[in-house]
Amino acid sequence: MDREFHSTDKPSARTGKREPRVVGAPVLSFPAASANTEDRRIARLRRAITVLSFAGVADSSYLLLYQAGTIRHLWCPFFGRGCERISGSRLANPAGIPDALAGVLGYAVLGRLARLGSPGRARWQPVLPLSLCALAAGAAGVSAILTWVQLRRFRTFCFWCLISAVLTAVIFPLTLPEARRAWRAMGVVD
Repeated sequence: MDREFHSTDKPSARTGKREPRVVGAPVLSFPAASANTEDRRIARLRRAITVLSFAGVADSSYLLLYQAGTIRHLWCPFFGRGCERISGSRLANPAGIPDALAGVLGYAVLGRLARLGSPGRARWQPVLPLSLCALAAGAAGVSAILTWVQLRRFRTFCFWCLISAVLTAVIFPLTLPEARRAWRAMGVVD
């Protein structure tokens, strides 16, 4: 192969001299470059999950303050007293335990799972993204059921419960790319 100097050749960072470029040499692509791109994409998704989880903690905390009796009334745009009717019902306090407490804890765990581990954790710690995905799927499923119950049993909605349902519906699909990567790393799927 011919070696030529080109005016576009940059000096070597190591020697400071221009090094010849081999003309006609094949361009190599490295899989690590695409892995880094995928790692960055998953890192952005994990940050979004963290932010949405924080919003969920705030939403559930507001409901918990009402259910614990710390505040007397819930601000409920669009649905009048629907928020208080639903959040104050026996259905929302099974065995005397406010369901908003499960919301606060669930969102806190989602946020923590999103932050744990290195960028390539799907390969080295697949249990973390798979746990995150499973918890998000469960939360989205429970939110869907509770939204249906609100309509069927109360014939109204709780604004804050709908916010929570939307948050879980958005979080769940954000967990899927990393969960798929974890399944691939475990050899379960191609």
